[in-house]
Amino acid sequence: MLTSLPIDGAPVIGCRGSVDRDVLRDHLLRRVPPTNAYKDDCIKLTWLNLNFKTLIADAIEDQLVMYAWAFILHMFGRLIFTSTADNVIPLFFLTLLKDS
Repeated sequence: MLTSLPIDGAPVIGCRGSVDRDVLRDHLLRRVPPTNAYKDDCIKLTWLNLNFKTLIADAIEDQLVMYAWAFILHMFGRLIFTSTADNVIPLFFLTLLKDS
C-alpha cells in the first residue's frame, strides 16, 4: 500500500464516469485495440506489451508520448496496482496521464 505520498493539487480518487474507448484509441494511444483486448473498462496488459514493446528508432515526439503513456499504464498494472484478475488495467488511469 502506498502511504505518506505528497499531493500537489487535488487527489485522484477514482474514475468519474466510464471511459470512452474511441478517446483512448484516437487521442491517447493512436492504436486500434481489438475487441478481445478489452475486458469491461479495462485493457489487457498483454496487448499493451505486444503493441508498445519496442519504440522505433526515428520516433517523433507524439510517438514518444504514446509509448511513454503505454509504458506507465503497463507499470501501473504490473507494479503498482497489481491484481490477479485477468491481467488487465482500468483505462481511466490512461486518461489521468493526458495533458489537460
